[in-house]
Formats: sequence, structure tokens, C-alpha cells
Amino acid sequence: MLFWLKYRRISKIALAFALLAASPFLFFAGWVAVDAVQERLSRRPFNSVEWKAAARTSSNYEVRGRMIDDLLRTHNLKGMTRAQLLALLGEDDNSKGKPTKGGMTYHLGSDGFMGIVFLEVAFDRSNRVARYRSGTD
Repeated sequence: MLFWLKYRRISKIALAFALLAASPFLFFAGWVAVDAVQERLSRRPFNSVEWKAAARTSSNYEVRGRMIDDLLRTHNLKGMTRAQLLALLGEDDNSKGKPTKGGMTYHLGSDGFMGIVFLEVAFDRSNRVARYRSGTD
């Protein structure tokens, strides 16, 4: 009986130390989970007018980043002409009003860890969207 009481006491102490040691990791995991849920809930439907207007403001990170999933789900960018893409998304963020020869890049926001999230579009020889990707630099 004495052994059992010592064992229970030691196991409670060990559990307390384990929880104390794991608490920073549990806190971080909870923080990341809450942030991911908030990001998911803040998404919005794609709106071409708002997307284009966001290019002229510093809030493009919030507006465009929240619309990108809906844009890619509801619009088939592959095969679009450059003119169609410009009508839908406006000038890319790197052109500064000048035509670009290669692809187009639209800034979507920050990934929260010092990276910039973007939509990158590449054209083929006939000036149609050959491929696109959303990623982080």
C-alpha cells in the first residue's frame, strides 16, 4: 500500500512537470490553430472591382488574400488571354502601368512569418495563361 501511495504521488508530480514542460508547445499550437480558423472565417467572395481597387491601397493584403480561394475556385484562369486577365484582375503589381512581357504577379498579403503571398501568372507564346500559382516567396 505504501508503494502505491508513493507511485501515485510521483505520477502526479511527473504529470505536472510534463504539462509544465509542454505548455509552451501547447500554447503555440493553440495560437496557430486559432489563427488558422480566423483566417478561414475571414475569406470573402471574389469581386473584380474590389480586387482592382485594392491594388491602389495598402489594404490589398487583406482584400486580395481573402478573395484568392474563391477566385481560383470560380474562374478558370488557364487559357485566358492577357486582355481577359487584365479585365478580371487589373494591372499586376510589378508593371507600374507598363506592359509586362513575361508573367504577371499580384500581391495577396503576408503569410504571417515574414513572407509575401502572391498570385503568379505565366503566359504562353499566344499570350494565353499557361499556368498560375499562388505561393510564398
